[in-house]
Amino acid sequence: MPRKGGRSEAAKRRWRRLDLADPQSWPTDGTQQVYKLELVKVFLFCRGTGFRHRVREWPTSRVTGRRHRLVIPAGMPEEKFALLVGDSHLRAIVDGFVAMPEGGLSFGVMATPGATADELRREVLNAVLPRNPEVVCVLAPSNNLSARKSIGESGVDFRRLLTTLCGLWRNVVVLDFPPRLTVAEADQDRLRWEYARVAAEEGVPYLPVVEHFPRTSLNLWCRDGIHLSDSAGMKVLAWLLWDAVSSRLQAPAAPSPPRVASPMVQTVVVRINLLRHKRKYVIADRFLCLLCPISLNPVWFSPSLLEQMNKFTDALSDEKIV
Repeated sequence: MPRKGGRSEAAKRRWRRLDLADPQSWPTDGTQQVYKLELVKVFLFCRGTGFRHRVREWPTSRVTGRRHRLVIPAGMPEEKFALLVGDSHLRAIVDGFVAMPEGGLSFGVMATPGATADELRREVLNAVLPRNPEVVCVLAPSNNLSARKSIGESGVDFRRLLTTLCGLWRNVVVLDFPPRLTVAEADQDRLRWEYARVAAEEGVPYLPVVEHFPRTSLNLWCRDGIHLSDSAGMKVLAWLLWDAVSSRLQAPAAPSPPRVASPMVQTVVVRINLLRHKRKYVIADRFLCLLCPISLNPVWFSPSLLEQMNKFTDALSDEKIV
Protein backbone atom coordinates (compact mmCIF):
# COMPACT_ATOMS: atom_id res chain seq x y z
CA MET A 1 0.00 0.00 0.00
CA PRO A 2 1.55 3.35 -1.00
CA ARG A 3 2.41 5.81 1.65
CA LYS A 4 -0.20 8.49 2.24
CA GLY A 5 0.65 11.75 0.54
CA GLY A 6 3.98 10.55 -0.81
CA ARG A 7 3.36 11.69 -4.35
CA SER A 8 2.05 15.05 -3.21
CA GLU A 9 5.16 15.71 -1.11
CA ALA A 10 7.39 14.75 -4.01
CA ALA A 11 5.47 17.05 -6.32
CA LYS A 12 5.83 19.90 -3.85
CA ARG A 13 9.60 19.42 -3.68
CA ARG A 14 9.77 19.29 -7.48
CA TRP A 15 7.80 22.50 -7.88
CA ARG A 16 9.91 24.33 -5.31
CA ARG A 17 12.95 23.88 -7.53
CA LEU A 18 11.24 25.61 -10.45
CA ASP A 19 11.96 29.22 -11.11
CA LEU A 20 8.50 30.45 -12.14
CA ALA A 21 9.88 33.84 -13.06
CA ASP A 22 12.02 32.27 -15.81
CA PRO A 23 9.91 30.51 -18.47
CA GLN A 24 13.04 28.76 -19.82
CA SER A 25 13.25 26.71 -16.61
CA TRP A 26 9.71 25.35 -16.91
CA PRO A 27 9.52 21.67 -17.89
CA THR A 28 7.87 20.86 -21.21
CA ASP A 29 8.44 17.12 -21.38
CA GLY A 30 4.89 16.11 -20.48
CA THR A 31 1.36 17.29 -21.12
CA GLN A 32 0.48 16.95 -17.45
CA GLN A 33 3.32 19.24 -16.37
CA VAL A 34 2.52 21.78 -19.09
CA TYR A 35 -1.11 21.78 -18.00
CA LYS A 36 -0.05 22.35 -14.40
CA LEU A 37 2.16 25.23 -15.48
CA GLU A 38 -0.74 26.89 -17.29
CA LEU A 39 -2.84 26.57 -14.14
CA VAL A 40 -0.03 28.14 -12.12
CA LYS A 41 0.19 31.09 -14.51
CA VAL A 42 -3.55 31.63 -14.34
CA PHE A 43 -3.44 31.35 -10.57
CA LEU A 44 -0.57 33.83 -10.25
CA PHE A 45 -1.73 36.51 -12.66
CA CYS A 46 -5.53 36.36 -12.22
CA ARG A 47 -5.56 36.88 -8.47
CA GLY A 48 -4.96 40.14 -6.69
CA THR A 49 -2.95 40.56 -3.52
CA GLY A 50 -4.92 43.40 -1.92
CA PHE A 51 -7.43 43.29 0.93
CA ARG A 52 -11.18 43.74 0.57
CA HIS A 53 -13.65 43.97 3.41
CA ARG A 54 -16.07 41.16 4.15
CA VAL A 55 -19.30 41.63 2.23
CA ARG A 56 -22.17 42.83 4.36
CA GLU A 57 -25.76 41.75 3.99
CA TRP A 58 -27.85 44.18 1.94
CA PRO A 59 -31.61 44.23 1.34
CA THR A 60 -32.94 42.67 -1.83
CA SER A 61 -34.51 44.90 -4.43
CA ARG A 62 -38.03 44.07 -5.58
CA VAL A 63 -37.21 45.49 -9.01
CA THR A 64 -34.23 43.33 -10.01
CA GLY A 65 -34.03 40.74 -7.24
CA ARG A 66 -30.44 41.75 -6.50
CA ARG A 67 -28.88 43.29 -3.43
CA HIS A 68 -29.34 47.02 -3.59
CA ARG A 69 -28.70 50.11 -1.48
CA LEU A 70 -29.28 53.82 -1.97
CA VAL A 71 -27.44 56.11 0.45
CA ILE A 72 -28.12 59.85 0.44
CA PRO A 73 -26.04 61.92 2.93
CA ALA A 74 -27.49 64.85 4.78
CA GLY A 75 -24.97 67.23 3.27
CA MET A 76 -24.46 70.92 3.82
CA PRO A 77 -26.32 73.67 1.96
CA GLU A 78 -23.11 75.00 0.43
CA GLU A 79 -22.06 71.55 -0.85
CA LYS A 80 -23.00 70.43 -4.34
CA PHE A 81 -24.84 67.12 -4.48
CA ALA A 82 -23.66 64.38 -6.86
CA LEU A 83 -25.06 60.89 -7.37
CA LEU A 84 -22.91 57.83 -8.08
CA VAL A 85 -24.58 54.91 -9.86
CA GLY A 86 -22.85 51.55 -10.22
CA ASP A 87 -22.44 47.94 -9.21
CA SER A 88 -20.46 46.10 -6.52
CA HIS A 89 -17.40 48.32 -7.01
CA LEU A 90 -19.24 50.94 -4.94
CA ARG A 91 -19.81 48.60 -1.97
CA ALA A 92 -16.81 49.88 -0.06
CA ILE A 93 -18.01 53.48 -0.42
CA VAL A 94 -21.57 52.66 0.65
CA ASP A 95 -20.44 50.67 3.71
CA GLY A 96 -17.94 53.34 4.72
CA PHE A 97 -14.73 51.34 4.26
CA VAL A 98 -13.45 53.81 1.66
CA ALA A 99 -14.17 57.53 1.93
CA MET A 100 -14.62 59.90 -0.97
CA PRO A 101 -12.08 62.76 -1.19
CA GLU A 102 -13.16 65.96 0.46
CA GLY A 103 -13.67 69.09 -1.58
CA GLY A 104 -17.04 70.72 -1.15
CA LEU A 105 -19.01 67.86 -2.71
CA SER A 106 -21.71 65.67 -1.20
CA PHE A 107 -22.03 62.20 -2.72
CA GLY A 108 -25.05 59.95 -2.81
CA VAL A 109 -24.45 56.36 -3.89
CA MET A 110 -26.78 53.88 -5.55
CA ALA A 111 -25.13 50.46 -5.81
CA THR A 112 -26.54 47.21 -7.17
CA PRO A 113 -23.95 44.39 -7.01
CA GLY A 114 -24.05 42.11 -10.03
CA ALA A 115 -26.33 44.42 -12.01
CA THR A 116 -26.09 44.73 -15.76
CA ALA A 117 -26.82 47.89 -17.74
CA ASP A 118 -30.51 47.01 -18.08
CA GLU A 119 -30.85 46.26 -14.36
CA LEU A 120 -29.18 49.53 -13.44
CA ARG A 121 -31.67 51.33 -15.67
CA ARG A 122 -34.60 49.74 -13.86
CA GLU A 123 -33.16 50.63 -10.48
CA VAL A 124 -32.70 54.23 -11.59
CA LEU A 125 -36.32 54.44 -12.68
CA ASN A 126 -37.44 53.08 -9.31
CA ALA A 127 -35.20 55.38 -7.22
CA VAL A 128 -36.71 58.21 -5.18
CA LEU A 129 -34.28 61.02 -4.36
CA PRO A 130 -34.97 63.76 -1.80
CA ARG A 131 -33.26 66.31 -4.07
CA ASN A 132 -32.01 66.44 -7.62
CA PRO A 133 -28.27 65.91 -8.10
CA GLU A 134 -26.28 68.53 -9.93
CA VAL A 135 -24.30 65.79 -11.67
CA VAL A 136 -24.77 62.02 -12.05
CA CYS A 137 -21.68 59.85 -12.47
CA VAL A 138 -22.30 56.34 -13.78
CA LEU A 139 -19.74 53.60 -13.40
CA ALA A 140 -19.90 51.69 -16.67
CA PRO A 141 -21.48 48.27 -15.99
CA SER A 142 -18.84 45.57 -16.27
CA ASN A 143 -21.19 42.73 -15.34
CA ASN A 144 -22.26 42.56 -18.98
CA LEU A 145 -18.99 40.70 -19.51
CA SER A 146 -20.38 37.72 -17.61
CA ALA A 147 -24.08 38.15 -18.43
CA ARG A 148 -23.97 36.04 -21.62
CA LYS A 149 -24.81 39.06 -23.74
CA SER A 150 -23.16 40.05 -26.97
CA ILE A 151 -21.36 43.34 -27.45
CA GLY A 152 -24.23 44.63 -29.55
CA GLU A 153 -26.83 43.72 -26.94
CA SER A 154 -24.74 45.34 -24.23
CA GLY A 155 -24.51 48.50 -26.33
CA VAL A 156 -28.29 48.60 -26.74
CA ASP A 157 -28.84 48.20 -22.99
CA PHE A 158 -26.22 50.85 -22.26
CA ARG A 159 -27.89 53.28 -24.65
CA ARG A 160 -31.21 52.77 -22.89
CA LEU A 161 -29.50 53.42 -19.55
CA LEU A 162 -28.00 56.70 -20.78
CA THR A 163 -31.30 57.75 -22.35
CA THR A 164 -33.05 57.18 -19.03
CA LEU A 165 -30.43 59.08 -17.06
CA CYS A 166 -30.34 62.02 -19.47
CA GLY A 167 -34.12 62.16 -19.40
CA LEU A 168 -34.11 62.49 -15.61
CA TRP A 169 -31.06 64.72 -15.13
CA ARG A 170 -29.19 67.07 -17.42
CA ASN A 171 -25.58 66.63 -16.26
CA VAL A 172 -24.44 63.01 -16.74
CA VAL A 173 -20.94 61.57 -17.04
CA VAL A 174 -19.75 57.97 -17.45
CA LEU A 175 -16.60 56.57 -15.84
CA ASP A 176 -15.12 53.48 -17.47
CA PHE A 177 -15.20 50.25 -15.47
CA PRO A 178 -12.00 49.03 -13.78
CA PRO A 179 -10.24 46.16 -15.54
CA ARG A 180 -10.73 42.56 -14.45
CA LEU A 181 -7.88 40.12 -14.09
CA THR A 182 -10.13 37.14 -14.85
CA VAL A 183 -11.32 38.31 -18.29
CA ALA A 184 -9.26 38.63 -21.45
CA GLU A 185 -8.18 42.17 -22.17
CA ALA A 186 -9.49 41.96 -25.74
CA ASP A 187 -13.01 41.18 -24.54
CA GLN A 188 -12.93 44.06 -22.08
CA ASP A 189 -11.60 46.45 -24.72
CA ARG A 190 -14.41 45.56 -27.11
CA LEU A 191 -17.01 46.31 -24.46
CA ARG A 192 -15.27 49.59 -23.58
CA TRP A 193 -15.19 50.68 -27.22
CA GLU A 194 -18.88 49.90 -27.57
CA TYR A 195 -19.72 51.89 -24.43
CA ALA A 196 -17.57 54.80 -25.57
CA ARG A 197 -19.20 54.79 -29.02
CA VAL A 198 -22.70 54.80 -27.57
CA ALA A 199 -21.82 57.54 -25.08
CA ALA A 200 -20.38 59.70 -27.85
CA GLU A 201 -23.54 59.31 -29.91
CA GLU A 202 -25.66 60.27 -26.90
CA GLY A 203 -23.45 63.29 -26.12
CA VAL A 204 -22.33 61.95 -22.72
CA PRO A 205 -18.65 62.18 -21.69
CA TYR A 206 -16.95 58.79 -21.28
CA LEU A 207 -13.79 58.92 -19.16
CA PRO A 208 -11.20 56.09 -19.42
CA VAL A 209 -9.55 54.55 -16.35
CA VAL A 210 -7.44 51.67 -17.69
CA GLU A 211 -4.15 53.53 -17.39
CA HIS A 212 -4.74 53.97 -13.64
CA PHE A 213 -5.03 50.20 -13.07
CA PRO A 214 -1.95 48.45 -14.52
CA ARG A 215 -2.33 44.68 -14.44
CA THR A 216 1.16 44.32 -13.01
CA SER A 217 0.10 46.03 -9.77
CA LEU A 218 -1.78 43.11 -8.24
CA ASN A 219 -2.30 44.97 -4.98
CA LEU A 220 -4.99 47.03 -6.72
CA TRP A 221 -7.28 43.98 -6.77
CA CYS A 222 -8.46 41.61 -4.09
CA ARG A 223 -7.99 37.86 -4.35
CA ASP A 224 -10.91 37.22 -6.70
CA GLY A 225 -9.27 39.35 -9.42
CA ILE A 226 -12.56 41.16 -10.09
CA HIS A 227 -13.12 43.65 -7.29
CA LEU A 228 -10.70 46.35 -6.29
CA SER A 229 -8.93 46.23 -2.96
CA ASP A 230 -9.89 48.60 -0.17
CA SER A 231 -6.25 49.30 0.59
CA ALA A 232 -5.23 50.51 -2.87
CA GLY A 233 -7.61 50.01 -5.79
CA MET A 234 -10.73 51.59 -4.28
CA LYS A 235 -8.78 54.66 -3.24
CA VAL A 236 -7.81 55.18 -6.89
CA LEU A 237 -11.40 54.63 -8.02
CA ALA A 238 -12.75 57.06 -5.41
CA TRP A 239 -10.38 59.74 -6.66
CA LEU A 240 -11.40 59.08 -10.27
CA LEU A 241 -15.09 59.37 -9.35
CA TRP A 242 -14.46 62.62 -7.51
CA ASP A 243 -12.42 64.01 -10.42
CA ALA A 244 -15.13 63.07 -12.94
CA VAL A 245 -17.83 64.82 -10.91
CA SER A 246 -15.63 67.85 -10.25
CA SER A 247 -14.79 68.26 -13.95
CA ARG A 248 -18.46 68.13 -14.91
CA LEU A 249 -19.43 70.73 -12.32
CA GLN A 250 -16.84 73.09 -13.73
CA ALA A 251 -18.01 72.46 -17.30
CA PRO A 252 -21.25 74.09 -18.44
CA ALA A 253 -24.25 71.81 -18.51
CA ALA A 254 -25.61 70.74 -21.87
CA PRO A 255 -28.43 73.02 -23.01
CA SER A 256 -31.92 71.64 -23.08
CA PRO A 257 -33.33 70.86 -26.54
CA PRO A 258 -35.41 73.75 -27.89
CA ARG A 259 -39.15 73.43 -27.88
CA VAL A 260 -40.72 73.86 -31.29
CA ALA A 261 -44.10 75.49 -31.79
CA SER A 262 -46.41 74.42 -34.60
CA PRO A 263 -46.85 75.25 -37.43
CA MET A 264 -43.19 75.69 -38.40
CA VAL A 265 -41.09 75.28 -41.49
CA GLN A 266 -37.94 73.23 -41.13
CA THR A 267 -34.95 74.78 -42.84
CA VAL A 268 -31.23 75.06 -42.26
CA VAL A 269 -28.68 77.77 -42.99
CA VAL A 270 -25.76 76.45 -45.01
CA ARG A 271 -22.54 78.28 -45.83
CA ILE A 272 -21.34 77.23 -49.28
CA ASN A 273 -17.97 77.97 -50.85
CA LEU A 274 -18.61 79.23 -54.36
CA LEU A 275 -16.19 79.79 -57.21
CA ARG A 276 -13.24 82.12 -56.55
CA HIS A 277 -13.58 81.22 -52.83
CA LYS A 278 -16.58 83.52 -52.33
CA ARG A 279 -18.91 82.72 -49.43
CA LYS A 280 -22.57 83.41 -48.99
CA TYR A 281 -25.47 82.14 -46.93
CA VAL A 282 -28.38 80.40 -48.62
CA ILE A 283 -31.48 78.62 -47.41
CA ALA A 284 -31.62 74.89 -48.05
CA ASP A 285 -34.49 72.58 -47.34
CA ARG A 286 -34.37 69.09 -45.92
CA PHE A 287 -33.90 67.40 -49.29
CA LEU A 288 -30.98 69.57 -50.35
CA CYS A 289 -29.27 68.82 -47.03
CA LEU A 290 -28.98 65.19 -48.06
CA LEU A 291 -26.64 66.23 -50.87
CA CYS A 292 -24.26 68.02 -48.49
CA PRO A 293 -21.26 65.87 -47.46
CA ILE A 294 -21.13 67.55 -44.03
CA SER A 295 -23.66 66.55 -41.39
CA LEU A 296 -25.95 69.49 -40.67
CA ASN A 297 -27.95 70.47 -37.61
CA PRO A 298 -31.61 71.28 -38.39
CA VAL A 299 -32.90 74.62 -37.13
CA TRP A 300 -36.56 75.59 -36.91
CA PHE A 301 -37.68 78.99 -38.27
CA SER A 302 -41.06 80.62 -38.25
CA PRO A 303 -42.58 81.61 -41.62
CA SER A 304 -42.10 85.32 -40.89
CA LEU A 305 -38.42 84.87 -40.07
CA LEU A 306 -38.00 82.70 -43.14
CA GLU A 307 -39.41 85.48 -45.32
CA GLN A 308 -36.93 87.97 -43.89
CA MET A 309 -34.05 85.57 -44.51
CA ASN A 310 -35.21 85.12 -48.10
CA LYS A 311 -35.06 88.89 -48.55
CA PHE A 312 -31.54 88.85 -47.19
CA THR A 313 -30.45 86.19 -49.66
CA ASP A 314 -32.04 88.14 -52.52
CA ALA A 315 -29.61 90.93 -51.81
CA LEU A 316 -26.66 88.55 -52.08
CA SER A 317 -27.74 86.68 -55.17
CA ASP A 318 -30.50 86.69 -57.70
CA GLU A 319 -30.92 82.93 -57.23
CA LYS A 320 -33.01 81.88 -54.23
CA ILE A 321 -33.29 78.34 -52.95
CA VAL A 322 -36.47 77.62 -50.99
